[in-house]
Amino acid sequence: MIVKDILAKDGILCGIPSDRSCNLIVLFSGGFDSTALLHMAVNTKKKYNTIKTVYALYVKSNLLDEGKVKLEENHVKKFISYINQDEEIVKLVTYESSFSDLEEYAYSENSYDLIFINAINSVVHMMGGADVNIVLNGSLDGDSRVYHLPYYKSMVEGFNKEYRGVDVVMMFPLMQINKPRIIDYLLNNNLYQYCTCCESPNSDVFCNSCKEHLRALYELLLIYDVYGDIEPKDGNEEFVRGEINRIHGVESDE
Repeated sequence: MIVKDILAKDGILCGIPSDRSCNLIVLFSGGFDSTALLHMAVNTKKKYNTIKTVYALYVKSNLLDEGKVKLEENHVKKFISYINQDEEIVKLVTYESSFSDLEEYAYSENSYDLIFINAINSVVHMMGGADVNIVLNGSLDGDSRVYHLPYYKSMVEGFNKEYRGVDVVMMFPLMQINKPRIIDYLLNNNLYQYCTCCESPNSDVFCNSCKEHLRALYELLLIYDVYGDIEPKDGNEEFVRGEINRIHGVESDE
């Protein structure tokens, strides 16, 4: 089954099949990118009657920092509760993996890939009721791991077609969007507070993910103030400045 590229535009996922039923399976971590993507998937379900179910696939693993897992779990539960407050529109699926023989490679590129490929291939074939299961990955333009995406795609689609007999496609709808615009989207939809990014919350060391997030906040201010590509909604610019100060440990003047 051929499914054309699915891309995010104005908070909606464009390219959803109109002639086949589908499930949307969002790889969800409680992070900024995946939270925005899951929210867009929910918006899209409200517009397309071909979408049967939206799943949020959350992956836990012993290869990940324990503090990071606890922080993610908290934010995952909060956002799912929020998005389902009126009706259950998202089904949360938690997959726990253990790779004791790979612990020495924790956070290495290969083991990180293995965690998510294993999770997807273990559960996606069981998500029935539709003609095709569409796995949505929230990788952005400029992500350091972009070169791994074709590998992700071939491993997921090839495995499920050959060994499961299930139509599965993997898409990357946010690839034309950068981190500052994701943050702006979350602020505009009052979702920022449901997100986390820290890789090692119990450490005194400022992790790479937090550094990238801080950089994106500064870039968003430049977009607001200098480039003018985005007109900030009321309060957004002040919030971003306050968030930068909070991360730096600077007390507010208020």
